[in-house]
Amino acid sequence: DSGEHSDLLVNLDLSIPAFFKRFARVAEVVVEDPAIRLAARESFRSYREQGYPPQDHRLQRL
Repeated sequence: DSGEHSDLLVNLDLSIPAFFKRFARVAEVVVEDPAIRLAARESFRSYREQGYPPQDHRLQRL
């Protein structure tokens, strides 16, 4: 259980948690693995279709 509304959900799963709407922001880390990138694209579309426009933040490799 995610408890009460919080500011940030860091989602480390490949699927979107049912309770994500309780959070003001959701962060997902996407690596260059093809399966993970595919799941992330599906999540991106799903968030957008539900009225939550995603923003991406590209981080440089270390």
